[in-house]
Amino acid sequence: MPEVTAEPTAQGREAPRGGWQPYHTLWAMLLGGWLFSYADRTITGPVVTWLIEHDHGMLGSASHPHALGGLIGSLFFAGYMLTQFPGGYLGDRFGHRTMLAVSLLWAGVATLASGLMSGLIAFVVLRVLTGLGEGVFYSNDRSLIAQRTPPAKAGLGMGVAITGLSIGLTVATISAPYLIDWGGEVFGEEDAWRMPFLVLGAATLAFGWATAVYMRRIGGPLKATGSTLRLLGISAVLCAAVMAVYLIADGAGMPSWGVAILECVLAFVLIGAIFARRSGRLGAVSRNRNVLLLSFAFIAVMWNLWFFSFWSVSIVADAAHSSFQNAALVATFNAGAGILGFPAGGMLSDRAKARGWGGGRC
Repeated sequence: MPEVTAEPTAQGREAPRGGWQPYHTLWAMLLGGWLFSYADRTITGPVVTWLIEHDHGMLGSASHPHALGGLIGSLFFAGYMLTQFPGGYLGDRFGHRTMLAVSLLWAGVATLASGLMSGLIAFVVLRVLTGLGEGVFYSNDRSLIAQRTPPAKAGLGMGVAITGLSIGLTVATISAPYLIDWGGEVFGEEDAWRMPFLVLGAATLAFGWATAVYMRRIGGPLKATGSTLRLLGISAVLCAAVMAVYLIADGAGMPSWGVAILECVLAFVLIGAIFARRSGRLGAVSRNRNVLLLSFAFIAVMWNLWFFSFWSVSIVADAAHSSFQNAALVATFNAGAGILGFPAGGMLSDRAKARGWGGGRC
């Protein structure tokens, strides 16, 4: 049985009054992690829209370019989906601090590499790998906040940190047209799309290094080698599975929604295999009513979030017949709402818990 890494905990500690506290710094660092992580994944949507509008060879020559673009996004999300569960398990084994640093560094490298690819299949593989690496961030971010934040402020901490999601969506959506224009000046019109991946990938890599330094400072050495090798092994298998489903479905002429269904089936098969191997340790989780309710509720939340984050620029451009730049600016209103909503929701959660609403044990 793998050793579970113990992290310092905030349970039983009263929230200090006034002033900047160490857990505030943690919130800020995790907010930055969400910002860069979501900017990396969001940039694919505006870039795909630009490739379609400019009839770029990688997408524009397809008979149904929007369907192909949506499929690229779905494959990225498939990768992201498949490492949610293993990411939490690896965090329990190697430490949540370690997995957060590895996730950001992984995302930076994969996003940079995405901007260097020329063929469609290679580009899709890099996007799937990006999703696989970023998928481990969520479970470890939530866990670290719960461990290091006073219980009375845990909801606010989670809300503040995940505000980076909305900021990252906004930054990527607004900056995409300008980064592509800059790419046209540097690389030429044909390769202008590369610049957003190169810039955001480099920025994520730099922040990932800063995160690794910070995580070592607050908790000691990171188990980076073992965790990275384990994640590489898991990701290699999952990436091969995702691409196999894609190639088989594409060869059979299946519609994009059919591929999406197969990817979801793959996720359930993976979860079933994990529970079959480790039923003793995970059985309590699988039977937890609150966990199941949260999981099903999140289907609607994530569908709305990722559908509009990927296609919002294209939807606005087609509906309003506006330019790429104007469509990107209008599309940011959808992302920007979360900047207010996430912290407000966390604060309301803390207040509800303090009044004894919904405070039963899971």
